[in-house]
Amino acid sequence: MIIHVEIDDIDLLDEYGLYLIDRDIGVATPNLYQTTIPGRNGKLDYTDFFGEVTYQNRQIKITLAKKVDKKTQDLKYELEKIYNGQLVKLSFSDDEDHFWKGRITVTSNDDDTELYKVEFNMDAHPYKFLKLYDKEVR
Repeated sequence: MIIHVEIDDIDLLDEYGLYLIDRDIGVATPNLYQTTIPGRNGKLDYTDFFGEVTYQNRQIKITLAKKVDKKTQDLKYELEKIYNGQLVKLSFSDDEDHFWKGRITVTSNDDDTELYKVEFNMDAHPYKFLKLYDKEVR
């Protein structure tokens, strides 16, 4: 089954011919607030003192590829120009109801003569969002 990747509602397979070959959605790390007090055993943990535990952003890394052709160099520059450093919405066809929101960076290879690979790294909000309402989903 081919998984389609969309960035800001643009399907990268349909628009650029890029196939998803790897996806890594990292874990959201909790913000821990702990203090060591002299004369006390263990740490004083006040992580949830003000309510719910909060989380740091999660890292999402996707790798896409396509066969090299004469337009590959132009595609590389176009992807960097459009997406590098931008705040975007990222979604996958196997989770159609949700999207991730975050800032993305683009890196690609120039050394392979047969397969062009491009990597998108996203510093994403800790939770994904429900597409219908644009709300957080925990």
